[in-house]
Amino acid sequence: MKIFTLYRLYIAYIGLLLLPILQLRAQPTNSTAPKPGDVSTGEYAFIAAVLPGSMGANQIWDYQNLVDSAAESLTKFISPTATPYYSDFPTASLAANTDDTLYSYYTISGGICCCLAASPPRSALSMHILILPHITP
Repeated sequence: MKIFTLYRLYIAYIGLLLLPILQLRAQPTNSTAPKPGDVSTGEYAFIAAVLPGSMGANQIWDYQNLVDSAAESLTKFISPTATPYYSDFPTASLAANTDDTLYSYYTISGGICCCLAASPPRSALSMHILILPHITP
């Protein structure tokens, strides 16, 4: 009986020693989120001839039918308080100004970026956007 009690105390002691180590885990952070002062450029292509393909994992996307539209955009990330529509989006922690005409408002919290809205509204504009990953050699 005494040996069993000592064994349980030994296991409990080892468990207490390992507790700080067992609690260590990865803490995800979003270090690539845009910040005020960052600038992003966008290039556009006509996508009418591009078929989306099937859904699911392990898909290969074929971009050979993309046609360059020669259109570009410039997006400047700024403080929301520096925009004319800040009072409409007071919870925004980041704003983006695209081509000096469109303001987008975002919240960034816990590594998640959420778009609140854009102002002024562009409801009359229909857009088809294909977002490609930017690869820097």
